[in-house]
Amino acid sequence: MNSPLLKKAIPHFVAILIFVLVAIIYCKPALEGKVLSQSDVISYTAMNHQTSEFYKQHGRFPLWTESMFSGMPTYTTGGIIYRFTFLSYLKSGLTLGLPAPISLFFAACICFYILTQVLRLNPWIGVLSALAYAYSTFDPIIITVGHITQMEAIAYAPAVVGGLLLVFQQKYFMGASLLILFVGLQAESQHLQVIYYTLIILAFVTVAWLVECLKQKNTKTALKGIAIAMAAGFIGVCTYAVTMLPLLEYSKETVRGGKSKLSGDNKNKSKGGLDKDYAFKWSYGIPETLTIFVPGAYGGGTSGKEITSDSKMADKLSEVFGVPEETALRVANESSYWGSQGQTQLRTAGPVYLGAVICFLFIFGMVYVKSWHKGWILGAAIFGILLAWGKNFSGFNYLLFDYLPFYNKFRSPTMALVIPQLAFPLLGALGLDQLLN
Repeated sequence: MNSPLLKKAIPHFVAILIFVLVAIIYCKPALEGKVLSQSDVISYTAMNHQTSEFYKQHGRFPLWTESMFSGMPTYTTGGIIYRFTFLSYLKSGLTLGLPAPISLFFAACICFYILTQVLRLNPWIGVLSALAYAYSTFDPIIITVGHITQMEAIAYAPAVVGGLLLVFQQKYFMGASLLILFVGLQAESQHLQVIYYTLIILAFVTVAWLVECLKQKNTKTALKGIAIAMAAGFIGVCTYAVTMLPLLEYSKETVRGGKSKLSGDNKNKSKGGLDKDYAFKWSYGIPETLTIFVPGAYGGGTSGKEITSDSKMADKLSEVFGVPEETALRVANESSYWGSQGQTQLRTAGPVYLGAVICFLFIFGMVYVKSWHKGWILGAAIFGILLAWGKNFSGFNYLLFDYLPFYNKFRSPTMALVIPQLAFPLLGALGLDQLLN
């Protein structure tokens, strides 16, 4: 009786096993007791020390800390965090209780795989595209520097999109449940910028689907789906509103709310948000976008190890200044990046590389895919790249910064490349699936 169901479930169990094995092998040093030297985690631990010590002495968290900036409420720093039990249990269940960073890569694979199965793709194509999404270079780079909440939000994003698509497939209960769950998990990460980019993807999906419904003169179904999706998303956000709403209220009195007294008046100052000079520092260069399929096009990153030997710079440092070979190679690597982000003496840990094969499949999908999904995937990918260019495409991005709601609260436009990170393997998977069928 259950054999057909079991037969259908076997590929999914195999997919989970593959994701676990790949994550464990990739993060094998973590199982050997080795720990990443994550600069942001080290800084956070130091800044949260006062709060932790107060909790040890008094058994409760203080409401204010003086260890960050000029002082701020502790609910912004992780001192007082309201974590609903069901979300915590669901997060542990989703990642099978695996330790970090294994759990982060595994969650990204699972969530992207969910999206591929919502689109009814071949499970094996779903596995390969999920691995491409989870192990895009941006993910290990941000984990290495300690942007854990950012990685969590990136991991959950595909499942949020999958929930919306299920609603639009008129599977209202399942779709709404998936939306509530993963919107709630994304909200718990508190990385609002990646959540904002996820909303941009959802906007492209909704517009494309609405156009498709209008073509079929099915406006009633469109409006019903949008209403259910909005209600589910609202419930998902409300599961963590007890922390997010106070944070929103506090942000109005900070530099992100345009209230800083330390920055002078200038033409780049925005109303109610960050100064453009600060917000657009990490802007991806327009030609630098080549790194999406050629990782070393602009020299890699300032903390990479692109150069291991045969460096003219390292040789000169050793010969002329007597610098030890190992130190000379490290300096050469730190100086190897010549992209747009380096023009302001900033550091970038590495390029955003989506994979040459994935880029080829994406281009193939642009030509071969016959589906309304191609429109929103392609549109979102292009929009994400334009956002990532930041000040290098100022006419477009400064306009959005001034008028797009809440956009002037965020900095580092390069982060917008998480949108094509999702779009490229997805359109490639759609094209490959249609070809095989």
